[in-house]
Amino acid sequence: MEERKIICCGAGTWTRVIGWFGFVGSALSLIIITSTLNLYAVWTQFDDIGTRKTIDSIDMVLALNSFLRWLTALSFLLSCTSVVMGAVLLWGSYRKNTRLIYAWMVYVFMLAVTVTGVTLVNCLLVYSPERAIGQLVGLCIYLPVQVFVMWVVDLHKNEIEAATEPEFS
Repeated sequence: MEERKIICCGAGTWTRVIGWFGFVGSALSLIIITSTLNLYAVWTQFDDIGTRKTIDSIDMVLALNSFLRWLTALSFLLSCTSVVMGAVLLWGSYRKNTRLIYAWMVYVFMLAVTVTGVTLVNCLLVYSPERAIGQLVGLCIYLPVQVFVMWVVDLHKNEIEAATEPEFS
C-alpha cells in the first residue's frame, strides 16, 4: 500500500518529525526548567543587597511561591513524560509497532485535556482580562495543532495496520 502524502511527505515521515520535535523539545524544556530551578534556589537564599536571608525569610518566600513551585513541578513532570512518549512514538514508528503509536495517541489526548482544563481554570483565576484572552488565544491555536498531529499519527498507524493485515483472496 502506498503511503498517503500530506503536503509534501508521507504520514510516516510526518510522524517521525512529530516524534523528534516532541522528544527534542521536551528535552530542551527539561534543561530550561532545571536551570530555572537552580537559579531560583540560589536567588531565594539572598536578599536585595546580597546578604544571606534568614531561615524564616526563606520559608516565607517559598510559602508565597508554592503555586509557582507546584506549576513548575507539574511542568517538569510533563516534560519528563513527554521525552519518554516522544521516544515511544519514534520507536513505534520506526519499528512499525501500532501499540506504541496508540499509547502515544492516548497520552497526547490526555495531555490536551489536561492543558485545556488547566488553561480554563487559570483564565478564571487570573486577574487580568488581557492575560486570560491571551491564554484562550493560545489554547485556540494549541488544540487544532494537536488535532492535526493526532490525525497524522492515526493515519500512519492505520497505514501500518493495513500493510500488516493478511489479504484473503
